[in-house]
Amino acid sequence: MQTETISIQDYEAADQPYFERLYREWFSAHFGVAPEPVDERVLRQPGKMILEKNGAILMLVCDSGPAGFVALKKADSYSYELTKMAIQEEFRGRGWGEALCRAAIDKARGLGAKRIILYSHSSLQTAIRLYRKLGFVETPLEPGPYSSFRCDIKMEQWIDRAHSRIHEVDWDNLELGSHTSDHMLVCDYSGGQWKTPEIQPFGPFSLSPATLALHYGQTIFEGMKAFRTEDGRIHIFRPDRHYERLMRSVERMCMPAPPASVFHDGLRRLVALDQDWVPGGEGTALYLRPMMIATDTKLAVKVSDSYRYAVICLPAGPYFARPLRVKVEQKYVRAVRGGTGYAKCGGNYGGALYPTQQARAEGYDQVLWTDGLHHRHIEEMGMMNVFFVIDGALVTPPLTDSILDGITRDSLLILALNAGLTVEERPVSVEELREGLERRRVEEVFGAGTAAVVAPIGSIGIDGIDYPLPVVGARGEGGAHRESDSIALFLKNELDAIRYGRKPDPYGWNSYI
Repeated sequence: MQTETISIQDYEAADQPYFERLYREWFSAHFGVAPEPVDERVLRQPGKMILEKNGAILMLVCDSGPAGFVALKKADSYSYELTKMAIQEEFRGRGWGEALCRAAIDKARGLGAKRIILYSHSSLQTAIRLYRKLGFVETPLEPGPYSSFRCDIKMEQWIDRAHSRIHEVDWDNLELGSHTSDHMLVCDYSGGQWKTPEIQPFGPFSLSPATLALHYGQTIFEGMKAFRTEDGRIHIFRPDRHYERLMRSVERMCMPAPPASVFHDGLRRLVALDQDWVPGGEGTALYLRPMMIATDTKLAVKVSDSYRYAVICLPAGPYFARPLRVKVEQKYVRAVRGGTGYAKCGGNYGGALYPTQQARAEGYDQVLWTDGLHHRHIEEMGMMNVFFVIDGALVTPPLTDSILDGITRDSLLILALNAGLTVEERPVSVEELREGLERRRVEEVFGAGTAAVVAPIGSIGIDGIDYPLPVVGARGEGGAHRESDSIALFLKNELDAIRYGRKPDPYGWNSYI
């Protein structure tokens, strides 16, 4: 029996009748109706509708003539849609459809595509299995001409790795903020509803100078991390708690709440796509920055009617390499009761810059914020929660509406309680801190936050007097806490052991992608 030979060729105008007939037969066989108007224009004028718009059509040819087609239709500046895929019935099941799709992927790459998308129907399981084999993954289906009876699945594949910026990263000297990964997630809100989230190549937003976020501060964000465990798996740390905190910020800043599916599925899709950017070294992670801004351009002091939610990713190394020198701030305030201190909004951080710069001019690294009314009680350290070890007990200020509910803070408290440490959530006054430092009852002070994890403090300045703190010691063998050890270091090591997969995760904190 002679083996039939096949080849894949570029479409020519003379092939239009075969192209139209084959696709009509395929469409009728699967859906029992004629193609819709959006298809009719392509079938009758493929040159005008596809080729003249920088698209392509490939034809599968066997000894007896055309046996199949697939088209590439330009969707946007970086995407092509794989469409009009059809193989004659007698030639199916021979791997020729896969060969045609692979040729289309190569063709799209040659056309400069970064992404290929396709639309399919869940009844077409053979085709869907092929697409998955080729590396396509399902993504949210947006409303439009495709979300009808003939299409309930959207799939995509990012194919352009040649222009990745990952080679620019010095992985041995990671500095948070120096590099962003190749892609970002964007989802817009207007007309009272959220649009379909979209992953795009990382790049600038185009904003009008009248955009409300630039004038009235309707901006919020989150800070979280994805980790690579020692066995190579990747997870996002405590995304549920971060979503809960985002919702509190959303409410305080009068913004619409992004659906949980947009938040969680978007993070998973983005991290999975840019997983090569997740470092694996000790103390490293991929920092994830969900953010949301008001985008109305009607310049008035009002709640915006439109918003942009986005997520970017930044590889990060250890944040602080040495114990910090901090100053108790008793003039300026970070937040006041009844304000926005518990929300992660831009104004909280912008307002903290000036007093922090003043402290740095005096030789300090950061400030210990006090309450906004009397400056009597410690609230936070810089942009982190603060912990004290006083007479062997782990002490941290209780949460109020002027203190951020830190996810790292919560994690350390849970670990401390389960380790049998004495834990106290109570106010710590400046006078208690001063007296404790003078009498050496204060054994450790450290900040805790997503970026830094644990930031030990080496000295504290109060009213012009610097009080040194003991040098952080080493953790005991086997992970056991000893009275002579640093509680800060013990808790950090326990948290890292879970996040890097060296110990089981009994709390379900690691959400694997």
